[in-house]
Amino acid sequence: GPIPPLLSLLVPACQHRSAALVLGRVLLLCEDRDSSRCHCRGDVMSMATAEDGEAERITVRQAVQQHVVRLWDTDPTVAARAAESLFELGVKGGYASVVATRNRQEIGMMEGVFPGFAHLVSHGTDEGQGWACAALAQIAFDNANNCIAIVRTPGMLAGLRQVMENSTRDSKAAAALAVNNISAFSEQASAIIVQAEVLNLNEADMERLSLVGCLQEAGLAGAVWEHRQRHGPFLSWDALHNVAGMTGRVAERAAASRHPNLVLSSEPSLLPALQALCRGELTDARTDAVGALNHMSRSDQARRLLLHHSILHQALGPALSAEYESAEELAAIVARATMAIANLMAHEGGEEEEEEEEA
Repeated sequence: GPIPPLLSLLVPACQHRSAALVLGRVLLLCEDRDSSRCHCRGDVMSMATAEDGEAERITVRQAVQQHVVRLWDTDPTVAARAAESLFELGVKGGYASVVATRNRQEIGMMEGVFPGFAHLVSHGTDEGQGWACAALAQIAFDNANNCIAIVRTPGMLAGLRQVMENSTRDSKAAAALAVNNISAFSEQASAIIVQAEVLNLNEADMERLSLVGCLQEAGLAGAVWEHRQRHGPFLSWDALHNVAGMTGRVAERAAASRHPNLVLSSEPSLLPALQALCRGELTDARTDAVGALNHMSRSDQARRLLLHHSILHQALGPALSAEYESAEELAAIVARATMAIANLMAHEGGEEEEEEEEA
């Protein structure tokens, strides 16, 4: 079939012992194609949790609030510096440090932070876009709630796609890293990034709203539709609380819905932009694009779309065939691509069988 020729691209890389070990592990994992748990995971990332003094938290919160306001500044330099400051807070003391973990939590909870980033990513200068994407990459690190909030922010995915397709080298790499980190720490975010099983709450008709389990169970699909007709689109998830009969628990379940994944705006899939980066000449952006596809291949919802769009041959194959300046660059691509191939191959047969059964 089409898979062996693709795997043959790895053979030249196997002169490096690390690449050979990765390939050996991939082949071993793929022996059992029916395994429901054949998920290769990337780098092991440590988690840090701790409690610091309330006074210090207040200081950080105040700083974050000031930076978020400046994301909207009409002076592009001020807006870029604000994004840079939020980036620095997100990595203070190291990715997995207690301070950085706490700061990422504070940033994610600040009202208006993600709309501010979406604005800067979409309308900022190249410098502003680059720092905004770099900050998003750090804010997403080891924080699933932030990841989901990022991809559900109206205009965010459109802005990230624009940067990956049209900006400069560094900004493209920063955007690819942001997508890589978001997909690494949230399978639901991975699905939304490629628009898998997505339902726009502001456009869905009554029939589609009834597909949302919690709304159907509570008999609120009609109330949601009527509220939207009278008051216009929901501008935030908190606005759901204004629906007649809506309880806090149902609103929370709706916001966390995964079948389907609820969103508040129509956004483009980032898959075409990731494919283009995999086929492009920018090594840094290509590496993170392949990394993002690897993480997405662990998500059942996203994986179906990856297979449907022939990601093996449209993205991973070209990435493995590209020329690299160093063995380290090649090894990074090989590690990520082979793990993605393992996940996709191990489930490809199962996905086809499920589709046949549904038919």
